[in-house]
Amino acid sequence: MKTPTFSLADVLLRILALTLALVSLSPVTSSPISSDLEQAHAFPVPFVPSRGQTDVTFTNLSSQTTIRIFDIDGKEVRSIDANGATQVWDARNNSGEEVASGVYLYLLSDAHETKAGKLMVIR
Repeated sequence: MKTPTFSLADVLLRILALTLALVSLSPVTSSPISSDLEQAHAFPVPFVPSRGQTDVTFTNLSSQTTIRIFDIDGKEVRSIDANGATQVWDARNNSGEEVASGVYLYLLSDAHETKAGKLMVIR
């Protein structure tokens, strides 16, 4: 039987999602959820500024979504509090510097759920 293989990015993405889910457990209220993160995603992927692309757009967000972006080593490079269905990221870190080319993992979380994904920046 062949053992499945996973890339480092896939493993880190799963660890980040599980860690955030365990750390951010909060009581569930009886109010209905107005929307969810099931359809949320980022585009364009890959993000290539030399093609004239200026931002990565996160869309189909629920209200008050937090976007956390991590490099492949698991270091948080940016955190954004979105309060609408769409939010852009200018591919800069929390210090305002452009992030390097590479694979980035993101976690979208609101009061009800967390969704993980990955994107690529090619400079």
